Amino acid sequence: MYTEIFSQLYSKESDLSYAPQIFNLKNSGSFLEFEKLLASGKVSKVVDSIESQLSELFLTENPSLIKKKDKDKKVQKHLMSYSKEDLLVLGRWVYYPWLNTLVHILEEESFFAVRTSRNKLLITDEEQKKWYNAKVGIAGLSVGNSICLSLILQGGSKKIKIADFDELELSNLNRIRTGIQNLGLNKAIITAREIYSINPYA
Repeated sequence: MYTEIFSQLYSKESDLSYAPQIFNLKNSGSFLEFEKLLASGKVSKVVDSIESQLSELFLTENPSLIKKKDKDKKVQKHLMSYSKEDLLVLGRWVYYPWLNTLVHILEEESFFAVRTSRNKLLITDEEQKKWYNAKVGIAGLSVGNSICLSLILQGGSKKIKIADFDELELSNLNRIRTGIQNLGLNKAIITAREIYSINPYA
């Protein structure tokens, strides 16, 4: 009985997915695909913090407001310039099949600007863009997993080639930042999922 239940729950196909699906609702074809996804019942969680992201983007583009007393009023006034319909189609919707989760984010350029806004005293805008567009290859994703994530966290390397033939074993958990839910899964897939969870545009 338990074998039957486990075989129904376990899906090799879902275990191997590692890239998110990105929807642009301003595109009619993408909008239809988005509607199909919602109707499929696959989505179990929706994260929509687009207003918070727009607030951060507004302050990133207007840094002189940050220390002003009327900052919040100006942010609210800016947000009120968007209708509910505008907000729905703004940016991109990202679906993570291995998490059954749908996330609403800014378009890539704005997403990048907010994601790297706190690097400004560490690196120039020009250096940040060069770093983002640099191509990096990492082979071996036990220790390499941490290297990948350090690059991505600081807004580096949009294009990363990763390689590891090995699957995660319990003894690997002293050097790879992941959890026991990923035991038996290829290390490259684990790392790719973590990269895309931080930067879906990677």
